[in-house]
Amino acid sequence: MSAVSARFGSLDVLFLNAGTFRPAPAAEVTEESFDEHADLHFKGQCCTFQKALPLMNDGGSIALTVGSGPRRGTPGAMVVAATHGALPAMLPSLVLALAPRRIRVDAVSPGATDTPLLNRLGVLESGRDVMRS
Repeated sequence: MSAVSARFGSLDVLFLNAGTFRPAPAAEVTEESFDEHADLHFKGQCCTFQKALPLMNDGGSIALTVGSGPRRGTPGAMVVAATHGALPAMLPSLVLALAPRRIRVDAVSPGATDTPLLNRLGVLESGRDVMRS
């Protein structure tokens, strides 16, 4: 944030978007895997938000990308869904906390997005069709 502050001085918009997907059956989830997902999906975005907040202009906007897993479920995605679910859970509190500064906080949930990650995971086109529905 020091580089952002030096270059721009302040922020009007903050877009938080991070994610990974390493599927594993519930019985095979390791503490390391849990920590990796929690650090990226929740802790990283929360800490980025906290560090950016002093730079946010009143009347600005913050958007969080949240996964659809907490609502829809995905085989092998227990930890992914849980850590993605933390962001929408904190959203109402952020909205109330930032209302006096007129900073909007919204979440977007684009669902499965055709990115190179799907290729690395070996998701077949038939699986992509299911995710789109």
